[in-house]
Amino acid sequence: MSEPQYYIAQGEKVQGPFPLSRRVVGWAQMGRVRPDMLFSREGGAWVAGRDCPEIFGTVPVPVVPAQLVRPVRAVQPAQVVPAAAVAPVVSRGGSRGLASRGRRDDDGPR
Repeated sequence: MSEPQYYIAQGEKVQGPFPLSRRVVGWAQMGRVRPDMLFSREGGAWVAGRDCPEIFGTVPVPVVPAQLVRPVRAVQPAQVVPAAAVAPVVSRGGSRGLASRGRRDDDGPR
């Protein structure tokens, strides 16, 4: 009995046929094909990869090595300061700041 052949579609592009065990499953393990792509077994109906256990049911769940996992540090919540307790910011530059941008105090709003 020959190995099943699969076609793979992503958007408008269709490629294949590819042998299941030698190509398609290997590509799934490498992340080259994804569960959101469409697959057709030997020209049959198109099925989402997430519904193909023969392809994605064999993909191992990645394990993160313990040395890469960092402990979570507890953080204290920020203290909320009421708006009335905050002093307004007052510019000490007088009209100098406005004049440096080509405006004088008597120019009025723009």
